Amino acid sequence: MNVRFSHPWGVVAFCAVGAGAACGRVGDSSPAAAGGSTSVGGAPVFAGAPPAAQGSSAGAGAPPNPSGGVSESGRAGAGQVASGGTTPGGGGDSRGGASGGASGATSAGGALANGGFANGGFANGGFANGGFANGGFANGGFANGGFANGGQGGGGSGGGCADIPATCGPSASSDCCLSNAIPGGTFKRANDAAIPATVANFRLDTYEVTVGRFRKFVDAYPANRPAAGSGKNPNNPADPGWDATWPLPVDQASLLRALSCKEANQVWTDAPGDSENFPMNCLSWYEAFAFCIWDGGRLPTEAEWNYAAAGGAEQRVYPWSSPPESRVVNAGRAFFGMGIHVKPIRVGSKSPQGDGKWGSSDLAGNLWEWTRDALRAYPTPCDNCSIEPDGEPYRIIRGGGIYNSGPDLQTPIRSIGWAASHFGDIGARCARDP
Repeated sequence: MNVRFSHPWGVVAFCAVGAGAACGRVGDSSPAAAGGSTSVGGAPVFAGAPPAAQGSSAGAGAPPNPSGGVSESGRAGAGQVASGGTTPGGGGDSRGGASGGASGATSAGGALANGGFANGGFANGGFANGGFANGGFANGGFANGGFANGGQGGGGSGGGCADIPATCGPSASSDCCLSNAIPGGTFKRANDAAIPATVANFRLDTYEVTVGRFRKFVDAYPANRPAAGSGKNPNNPADPGWDATWPLPVDQASLLRALSCKEANQVWTDAPGDSENFPMNCLSWYEAFAFCIWDGGRLPTEAEWNYAAAGGAEQRVYPWSSPPESRVVNAGRAFFGMGIHVKPIRVGSKSPQGDGKWGSSDLAGNLWEWTRDALRAYPTPCDNCSIEPDGEPYRIIRGGGIYNSGPDLQTPIRSIGWAASHFGDIGARCARDP
């Protein structure tokens, strides 16, 4: 199935990927080396040189390779008693953490860790994943972003949600920090029976990460840089979590320079402005992952993201498709088909018409979204699987963005971004423990 990936530099044709090759069916050529070119099914591929880490994306690009209810927001029981812990985390509101990113009380593994209140006592890791450790009340407030990993009871986001006004959604009055319970199950990745996958229960944020939420992360930087091994998917024992060697800006000034990506549709401003409820673009994969960890979550795996967008076993063509095979796509459901000077719009603006089965908004259009996975063929079998980088510089992005046409927003479509790049049509959404 031919799809089109568009970027400011033009439109490139690719095909949807099954299990056979990294980005293309068996027999298709491999992605080009940086600065090179190749073809997929005979179509010429744009391949720009990758930008320097944390630098501007101008004149750069990774060769894209697509392959082919009720939200229950704001509730959840997080935390369980483990390793001698005490009280499990309970339900509660969807709002985020009590405090946002103050710096350390005691060192990693410190007070009350490993069997006190930590590691399964209060909020899946005690106070901040190791007692008052990993930055004390830091890393986003109590327990990496609020009580119980994302607000009291896991209902919403964490450190990035303190004092965030409710300005999201179709009427600009919804909580920007809601998340949705996604019941696990088995489905066909890319709507292809040859590449099934199983995912466990998880939560997915209702909205893409906003400028206002990301601003909290910037304000606390660099004291809130992730600890090695943080951000693991608890359903995947092989997930190593954050790698301390991954590149992040050295200080706040460097981060601010990186976020000013110089693209025409950049939404970030160093001072709060009128884009605080817009989805945050111009952030690298590393910055997106670091934010989600600080915020009490992680990046969703590609399988989790695809499962949520496809409505699980319903195998929806678009996140909103009803019946699932419906190919209706229009401006009432998604923001797409725009020029390179057009900024994304307020998150949730197309809700509820454009929402997925479990209430997540903007799973198609507005911005592409970083996923946890590196560029590889779909792994099989897949039981809560993800693809580790192992030196691979590209990451899978999902959902389609501002520049794309309607068919490019379909749930089977995958594309790629250079992990260190800062593009105006790529953003992020966080996943969380159930």
